[in-house]
Amino acid sequence: RGGVGSRAELRLRCVASTRRRGYPYRPEAVSFARRSGMRPIPFLMSLIAAPVVLALNAAWTDLVPQASASRLTAAQTARSVLAVAAAGTICHTCESGILARAVPCVADARGCPMFVLNGDGEVVQRLLAADTTTFFASAAPTDAHSGTGVSLIGSVENVQIDDIDKDQLKTMSARTGYSVDHLSTREWLRVTPGRVHVRNAIYNSEDWVQPDEYAEAQPNMIGEEAAKLLLKLNAKHTSDLVRFASVYGSQDEADIAACTLLSVDHLGFDIGVQKKDASSDDGLDVIRIAFKVPPQTLEEATSAFTKLFQEAFAKQQGWM
Repeated sequence: RGGVGSRAELRLRCVASTRRRGYPYRPEAVSFARRSGMRPIPFLMSLIAAPVVLALNAAWTDLVPQASASRLTAAQTARSVLAVAAAGTICHTCESGILARAVPCVADARGCPMFVLNGDGEVVQRLLAADTTTFFASAAPTDAHSGTGVSLIGSVENVQIDDIDKDQLKTMSARTGYSVDHLSTREWLRVTPGRVHVRNAIYNSEDWVQPDEYAEAQPNMIGEEAAKLLLKLNAKHTSDLVRFASVYGSQDEADIAACTLLSVDHLGFDIGVQKKDASSDDGLDVIRIAFKVPPQTLEEATSAFTKLFQEAFAKQQGWM
């Protein structure tokens, strides 16, 4: 009872020292130290340092382990790009050379782009008669899959107006400037792919996708709203993104020059981390983070990021 090195004295030192530093006091750890014959002061230092390591390596509440982080397949990525693409380029080879024309479009339920073509009927007939036609679309800089390009190589066919629903007509009206009534009288075309090529700009990869796999793939469930989330977080939460990257990657926040949210989908998101000591040729370190529970709306995705930012702050302070 009392005295230097006694149980009571060690407990008082641990309580005072750990609480001064903002770490929780662990009486079971002190008891273990006494039973193991550890000297009080060295053990006290290890007890103080331990929470920092634990905070960095502890599991995240709403994230799966990084080794298990999944991302969209090439087919899903391609479908995601076409689902939000406002326009694309239709091209094919003819006797006079290569015919290429930019057209507003909307995708059908299988990801096939549908469009109306301004100009004379001869161009339409050439497209319908062509053995092979290519439709190219890419994600806008503000979209969830920024810079990713998709090429659908196949044939062009007519689309009956009854096969186009009201939402597709309204979307096309907004993209072309034509009224819904006018579009209902136009000749609609559709590209049905026999091959699909995807170039992922974030991961700098290329893949060929089978048409059936493409048609059955599920696109990004928050694709249409992802652009709003990307703009908001990159513009107003730069410090939160840097802190999250620091804690998640177990690296010093002072070593990070910038962190950008590159893409977000219902499975997770990609961040690009720029180190201060990296040269301009090194580019960004891309890190994939996956959600435990996929958000299906903009509100759910926004809430998920708010919780992640709060958790990163708590881990950084040693509270978790």
